[in-house]
Parts: sequence; structure tokens; C-alpha cells
Amino acid sequence: LGAFGLTALRLRLAHTPPWLYTLLFFPAAIAMELRFLERPEILSWVLLILTLLVLDLRLDHNRNFLFLLPVLQLFWVNIEGLFILGWVVMGAYLLGNWFHFKRIDRPLLKYGLLSLAATCLNPYFLKGVAFPLVLFTRLQGSNIFKHYISEFQSPWTVAQNSSDPFMPGLPIHTYRLLSLALLLVIGWTHKKRRFHELFLAVVFFGLSVSAIRNVPLFFWVVLPIGAASLRDLFAQPEFMGKAGAFLGANRKIALLSALLILLTGARVLTGAYFVSDRRVIHPGLGMDEERFPVQAALFMGEKGLAAPLVNDLAYGGWLIWKGPSRVFIDGRLEVMREDLFTQYRDSFFPGQLGPLLSRWGAQMVIFDHMMNGQWLAQIKTMPDWRLLYFDDVCALYARNDYRPDLRPVTWERSLGQWGLSAPEPDTLLQDLAGRRAASLADWFQGFFRTQDYPMPLFRLGAFAD
Repeated sequence: LGAFGLTALRLRLAHTPPWLYTLLFFPAAIAMELRFLERPEILSWVLLILTLLVLDLRLDHNRNFLFLLPVLQLFWVNIEGLFILGWVVMGAYLLGNWFHFKRIDRPLLKYGLLSLAATCLNPYFLKGVAFPLVLFTRLQGSNIFKHYISEFQSPWTVAQNSSDPFMPGLPIHTYRLLSLALLLVIGWTHKKRRFHELFLAVVFFGLSVSAIRNVPLFFWVVLPIGAASLRDLFAQPEFMGKAGAFLGANRKIALLSALLILLTGARVLTGAYFVSDRRVIHPGLGMDEERFPVQAALFMGEKGLAAPLVNDLAYGGWLIWKGPSRVFIDGRLEVMREDLFTQYRDSFFPGQLGPLLSRWGAQMVIFDHMMNGQWLAQIKTMPDWRLLYFDDVCALYARNDYRPDLRPVTWERSLGQWGLSAPEPDTLLQDLAGRRAASLADWFQGFFRTQDYPMPLFRLGAFAD
């Protein structure tokens, strides 16, 4: 909300009509929503927009708040590794001044250097200042994280395939269309654009092309540039004429686009937004417990299972918080580094899970049984391991000689506890064939009635296969 509010302020200061920026916010929010996560990068968005706002106020409104730039950098360097983007933005405005006036903007240069000095005030000193170089390696094609971590995949190359049938298509395709549209209109009006606007549009589009995690950065920076370009385009008589003047004065379009955002928000709350896009993750309002080994961690705590384990990377954070055992790996890639991640990656190849478990002396292994089918296929062939616990989210296996007092879990006992029964195959097929396809009325219900996609049963079915 802070990032959207500050971007709206930048748009208003640039005299962008309300209908235009509310209309832009609708597809931009959809394109960015994959990164609406509880992560420090959200604060980087806010600090990036604040940096742009300080520079815009001085350039276009003769209001000098340059003294805030070192303060923003001081906070930024101690919060998140994207603080280097503040340098990029300040450098773009410095280059723009030289390009247009052939002179150095000395006040901006002075506060820019003070901002560089402020970044040294972090617990790691120069090593902390150089940390963005570590992050930059994640975007290189030779880096293992680039190939296997979804947020480092390019939104232009990611595609739905048999191994990942739940790729979120709506935000990816919206990003592609909206980014190209913005670049097209900026290019169309390039003679009216200043150097720093063109520079930032190119640089941040390049960042967004390199990785999904950078998509929001592009929109926070380029939305005001694109809006100004559209405003200039509509002002051209040969392009829009009276229609442009009508749009610029019509607040009903702003109200309509705001209504679209609210209606989409309603579908987020009911879960219909995620169900209709075939998502595995359905955050909605609150925590999506299907993402985490909530019950498995409770089981481990109750049984005192604190032996060394190997875990699914996605579960590392939850197990650090709630599990009794030390975790093997988690999502802090800068801590894990490439060597450990390579061992983890190799364990998904046939016959490689066993050597990994032996190397680290693991007594247990816990993983998402639907998303990590390679581990499941391997451990089923390992006679010295037994299934100790499973639910609709994950499976926990233990060595036969670890805690022999705990019996292997059975499907029959678990299904009975859950009140489930396995139907006869022909009965199941008849039931599926008799179900009607979703109607338009079902789609409308997604605005006010909670939509339940049976992902837990889907996961259990995949595990039972």
C-alpha cells in the first residue's frame, strides 16, 4: 500500500489524470502480484520510490530534499541488498543533467557521494557495500540458482510444462503485454522524454527481463514515465483529438478502474482468483497452511524427533521456527551458497538421495510429496527407511533404526482418522463424469463465496499413486 500510495503521489505531481493512473494500476498490480510476499524487498520498493520522489520534487517542483538521500541509503543498506538501485537512480539524474545542460549537478553529486559513504555504515562495512555483487551473480546464466530457483527465472522464458503444470499464467502474460505497451508508448513519445526517463526505462526493463523477482521494480520506476508518455500521446491532435480531451476530463473511467481493482480484490479474498489460474498457492487473506509442514512439525515436537534431517528447501523457514531439529537447507541462498545447493539439486537425480542422506548423517527426511516426486520415487525403493508421518502437505520418513518404538504409518489408519475412504475406481470415474462443467453463475459466485479447490485431496491422490 505504501508503494502504491507513493507511486500515486508521483503520478499526481506529474499532473497525470486520475483515470489514467488508476487504469494503469489495475494491470500493474496483477503483473506484480507474484512478488506480494512477506519479504524485505518490499521495503526496497518503498525506498526506491522515495528516492525517485526526492529527485522529482527537486527537478520539476523546485523543492530541495536532497539531504534525505543519504538518510534513505543508510536505512536501505541495513534492510535489503537492493540499495544499489539508489545509486543507479541518482546516477541517471546526474547523467541526465549533463546530457541536457552539459554541466555537472554539483548539489546532487555532493549528496550522491554522501549517500555512497552512508552505505558503509553497516555491520559488514565494505563487504556489506559489495553484497549487491553477490546478488548480481544470481542473474548470470552460469549460476545454479538462476536455473533452479523460480524467482530467478526470466518471465519471458518461463512456460507451463508437464513437470510444472501450475505455472501462474495470468501475472506472467499481463507483465509481458503491459511492459511492451509501456515501452512502445515511451518510444513513440521519445522526443518529449528526458534522458533519465529513457535511461531508467531501459535499465529497469532489462532487470525485469532477467528475473521474475525484478518485475515490480520495473513498474514502480516506469509507470510514471509511461503515464506521462500516454498523456503526451493523447494531447496530439493527430492521434486522439477530441477523444483525448474527453478521456482526460472523465473521472468516471477512474471510478470504473478503481471498481475493477476492488472486484479483483474480492476474488482474491474468496480464493477464486487463484483457483481460476490453477495456483498451488492460495494465500487470500491470512496464511496458506498448505504451503508449510504445520502438522508435521507438531508431530515431530510431540514425539521428540530432533535427530539430523534433510528437508525440502521450501520448508526450511517453517522448520527453523517450529521444528525441533536443525534444518538442512532453507531459502537464505546467500547463507546456503552454491556448493550446498548443488548437493541438494543433485539429490533429485536417480539414485542420489541416498548418498546425500548418508553424507550428512540424516536420520529423517521431510518433503512436499507432490512437488518433489523425484525424492518420493527414490525413497520408496530404499528398504532401510519407513514412512513415519504423512498428511495432505508433506511426508516424513525415518531410518528403520531410528526410534524403532514408532510404528510406520499406514494408509488405512490415516484415512480412517480423517474420515476418508478410497472409492472403487469405476465409481470414482462415474462420479467425475457426472459432474457438470463450471457455469457463468459459478464464476460470479467467486466474487462473494469462498472457492474451495480440493488441493489437499489432489496432493493425497498424487502421493498415493
